Amino acid sequence: MKERIVALAAAALLAGCAGLSQETRPTVWFAFEPALPSGGLRAGGPTIEVARFAGVAPFDSDRVATREAASRWAFAAYHRWAAPPGDMVAARLREALGRLDLFGAVFVAPAPIDADYRLCGTVRGLWWDRAARSAVIEVEVSLVGAQSRLLGFWVRRVAMPVGGDGVEDYLAAASKGLAQLTGDVGRDVAGAIAATAP
Repeated sequence: MKERIVALAAAALLAGCAGLSQETRPTVWFAFEPALPSGGLRAGGPTIEVARFAGVAPFDSDRVATREAASRWAFAAYHRWAAPPGDMVAARLREALGRLDLFGAVFVAPAPIDADYRLCGTVRGLWWDRAARSAVIEVEVSLVGAQSRLLGFWVRRVAMPVGGDGVEDYLAAASKGLAQLTGDVGRDVAGAIAATAP
């Protein structure tokens, strides 16, 4: 009986030590490609605060989401976003609005100036749809003016084709999709401000 227990204990120890010799995969961190500069801020223009966007679960984490089929989702263990999706989308929107030649300042609070407008929103989805071979980004955005007056509310969704099967292909498509989405939101914001200007 003792021999059997010793043999089982030795087998358990050997099995546990075998797992230590296996390599673990390094985590790969992803960020969107940088936006190309164009345009700029306008001296004396209105100011806009772009708040950090919230994220809807499960897209509020740093794990890259993949939709494998209509109801099957996967969340990568070793492919992660460098920042929460809400932070990345808001940062890209700040860049896009700063290039519109419409605003005197585009910033995130706290700041030493008061905002004439405030843009906030939620990332409702950011995933790689493998079945449709597309990178999907979906956001809802609201523009608020003086006295907390709602000037605009938009839901925007972009599905950008993914050219290959690699995660790099997905990242390139997601970056292009985000550039298109921020351009659309920038036009929405500019239109809403022009429509409500005195």
